[in-house]
Amino acid sequence: MEIYSRIDSKAANDLRYERYCARKEASGDVPRSREDWDIANERLKNNSGRGSEEEKQGRESLAKHLGRELEDNNTDKVVTFTSSEGTCNPT
Repeated sequence: MEIYSRIDSKAANDLRYERYCARKEASGDVPRSREDWDIANERLKNNSGRGSEEEKQGRESLAKHLGRELEDNNTDKVVTFTSSEGTCNPT
């Protein structure tokens, strides 16, 4: 099953790189080489993973400090506020 994950991941990254190149070329910029893009993409994934883990730990610490469970704004329903100034979705 792992081989399918790698194939799907490679195909997904190929498409992401193609979209990246198209955006850069459309704006008149020169896209990075695939090798440079792969390095930046891996760094981005690693940073995102670390950030997600740190956020999880931070939320757990805050919940413990407050003595209550926190609402998870990533999975809960969307909250909309209405005031005299209009309607706001704070996401």
